[in-house]
Amino acid sequence: MRTQSIIAFVHQNSEEEMQVYFDSSLWGCGEGQPCDTIQMVHARFMAGGKERVIPAIYHFEEGIVFDLLTIMDEIQIKAYYDKYRDWEKTVSELSEVQIQKVEQENPYQNVDIADIRLNGTKEIKQICTSGRWHIPGYQNVMEEHQLCELTEAYPEYLKEGLSFGCQRIQVNTPKAWGKKTLHAMQIRTRKQCRTEVLNLEAEVNPGEEACLSFVHPVTGERHQVFLYDTEVWNHTISGMELSYVIGTAELVPGLPPGDRLMFDSSISFTKRDKGRRTGVGTAAVIGGQAGPTAIFWAGCKEDKKPRHGGVLTSCFSRPFLSGEDAKGVFCMTGLEYMVREEEIIQIPIS
Repeated sequence: MRTQSIIAFVHQNSEEEMQVYFDSSLWGCGEGQPCDTIQMVHARFMAGGKERVIPAIYHFEEGIVFDLLTIMDEIQIKAYYDKYRDWEKTVSELSEVQIQKVEQENPYQNVDIADIRLNGTKEIKQICTSGRWHIPGYQNVMEEHQLCELTEAYPEYLKEGLSFGCQRIQVNTPKAWGKKTLHAMQIRTRKQCRTEVLNLEAEVNPGEEACLSFVHPVTGERHQVFLYDTEVWNHTISGMELSYVIGTAELVPGLPPGDRLMFDSSISFTKRDKGRRTGVGTAAVIGGQAGPTAIFWAGCKEDKKPRHGGVLTSCFSRPFLSGEDAKGVFCMTGLEYMVREEEIIQIPIS
């Protein structure tokens, strides 16, 4: 591995050279002055289970910008692309959890950056990031001029015919970085989770009980979710009287740390006026195993004890217009489970 910490001064006058601005966008219009101070680092490291490369750091008075490259496995990425080639045509028919699962199956994932330290100190005001990928022979989301600029800027890594992803990170700092040398950089990533689509529903009228079950995709353990102590709760949102069936959900056994169930409490409906449907609206409340929003705190009181020796949480049905027949449809859409803890990565700069 070749690394160096010498700051190079490059005056990019040629239109053919890649113009880097203080912007996280790879397709931005290029506001302000292009960078003329580049620090070549050629840093290789592992993040999210894949090898990543940062070829150079671009210095500005407002902070730094750098590109994070990921070379993708040809077989994996093309298999994924073939599998979901036309999925966007039916995206309106998919639930949010199903869309999330499709996106998470992508072999290329950006590095989910939570924090960055430069030269040992946290002097960060803001971190912005964007990304694009390129698959030769397929419909590319990367424009031709962007591809040419990147391959010409990083010829050591982006050979012709390679599939790769490029993530551009903009780090805004309170101190000027125009002429400062970067000696050390540390990146802290967020934990990586995946979603298992469940789409389990149970209609529970007030006072009734139900039970749902699923198998954990990692542990193979079967979990049961008992729904009980259900009652109607009324609430006004944007002038509309809505009702929910709220209750207690008991999970047996409890989930591993960091995992959570995902309940869907959204529904599209039409408002009635003297028996006629007059308008379309949408209501949603978000919650999970750790509990929904605070307005549903009454569904699971602190002094309540589990009936089956499991873990208690509040739960709530999809909303329905007040006055209509109570239809407490509880929809357990998915299970979010952790596949990788957060990482602390020391970027090799010498």
